[in-house]
Amino acid sequence: MKPRACALILNESQQILLIHRIKNDREYWVFPGGGIEAGETAEQAVIREVKEETSLIAKSVALVFEQFNADRKESYFSVDIASGKVELGNGPEKLKQSRSNFYAPQWVDVAKLKAINLQPEAAAEKLQKLLPQGGLKVTKI
Repeated sequence: MKPRACALILNESQQILLIHRIKNDREYWVFPGGGIEAGETAEQAVIREVKEETSLIAKSVALVFEQFNADRKESYFSVDIASGKVELGNGPEKLKQSRSNFYAPQWVDVAKLKAINLQPEAAAEKLQKLLPQGGLKVTKI
């Protein structure tokens, strides 16, 4: 499996940007992100994925943590946004969008993270530990 790069985007209202997914009748949430393409760095991948999945333009990224999930390396970056309006971008997700394969970028209150099915669980747990410590940069949108 190719490595993944994922975005941690926190706004001033203490909300994090996630992708609400419904796939084959399973409902869950994921961090914006995806596979790192050949010749691409993890930083370049997360910038591309943020644009494809949320229509936002990143101005800077900083590595927050890395982990292995099912033998695949995942890099999680704090992302500072330069511009854009949150909506599903023109990437592959939009082409795959259907009733049984749904993608929707949405802001979620960090206080509600334990109440949703945020995947992968290990990354969700690391995020929960970082938030009270101020471990993420807040972006202005």
